[in-house]
Amino acid sequence: MGKLTAESIALLKREMNFLLWTDDPPTMSEDVAMFRNLDLPMKPGCVNMQCLSHAYITAGLLKDSELRICEGHAFISDGPNNCLHQVPVHFWIMLGEQGFVDLSLHAEMGAPAVWGERCYPGEWEVAFTQDRDELNALMDEPGRLCAYYGAPRRSRLSLREISSWMDRPFDGAIKQGIVLPLGNILAHCNRFLKGTTGTATGKTQKAAWQFLAR
Repeated sequence: MGKLTAESIALLKREMNFLLWTDDPPTMSEDVAMFRNLDLPMKPGCVNMQCLSHAYITAGLLKDSELRICEGHAFISDGPNNCLHQVPVHFWIMLGEQGFVDLSLHAEMGAPAVWGERCYPGEWEVAFTQDRDELNALMDEPGRLCAYYGAPRRSRLSLREISSWMDRPFDGAIKQGIVLPLGNILAHCNRFLKGTTGTATGKTQKAAWQFLAR
């Protein structure tokens, strides 16, 4: 895959999110450590970002010997909403010295794409921190739109491992009785980037899954 423009990154993210985001968000217990103690009730999420599936499909698109998969946590600041989305277990891809790639993020104020340690659209930014005081200070800046990452564990990804993952059925589709290998979604995204197939977003998600599972 060649170098992508900001526009093509946004289009790829939209396509992947449509196919991979599901409406069965994981539950988070009240005793999960909070980085910020606001006098607000904890609200459940509305989307399962399926970050692990996003990560492996992204790895399949990149096909690079320097790929690593990262496991850590993420926090997404929605700025004007004074809302901090917590993802206690999160996965993303690191590409050698070029930085990292994360196309799975979801937030109320938008869905930023992280590519090469830059956020798209441009009003979003990305930061790394494991320090509670530092995160709280960043959150105190009004209107800030930022994705924070911390405590990653990195594992090298071989092309064989990526290929093995592509044989696995996508969990979200399985719950709808559809056996859709991740490799079929990868193949669609490759064709979509090359312009040899159109977007799947004109269908319902279930209909798109059924079409790609054929």
